[in-house]
Amino acid sequence: MGSEWEETEEIGIAEGLRANDSAVSECQEPAVCSRCGTPFTLRKWSWKAMPKEPDDLVCPACRRIANRYPAGYIEVKGQMLSMHHVRIVNLLREIESQMKKEQPLERIMEIVPSEEHILITTTGASIARRIGEALSRTYEGNLYLENCEDEDFIRIIYRKR
Repeated sequence: MGSEWEETEEIGIAEGLRANDSAVSECQEPAVCSRCGTPFTLRKWSWKAMPKEPDDLVCPACRRIANRYPAGYIEVKGQMLSMHHVRIVNLLREIESQMKKEQPLERIMEIVPSEEHILITTTGASIARRIGEALSRTYEGNLYLENCEDEDFIRIIYRKR
């Protein structure tokens, strides 16, 4: 299609991928995400209050998904993948369901399975951390966390031998 800049402009971000979350400061309230339906009121994305006569806009999570710009990256490795693949994916979806109730911008973007590992990308660092911690508790493996100080990004590697 086009460059990252062109894709970003299509959904209304003025400064490319780095401006992914800054559009909130420019939002007119009340509003609702035109893609996922999440309401924006009182300067917050929340399911608690559905605004009357809202404007349409695209929330930061939907922008991250459209731009393929994750805030969390989780790699799950280990011999247990072949035996527990379905249970692991069910655990991921359950965590996402729980998180979205209170934090609607925390979502799984993509789950990419292979024989050697499962790669998961997320729209937020909080859900990525929670997924890593749940895998570690459930399957008792090794959890490695790497936070990038300059950005809201976390890389997690979970390994079970």
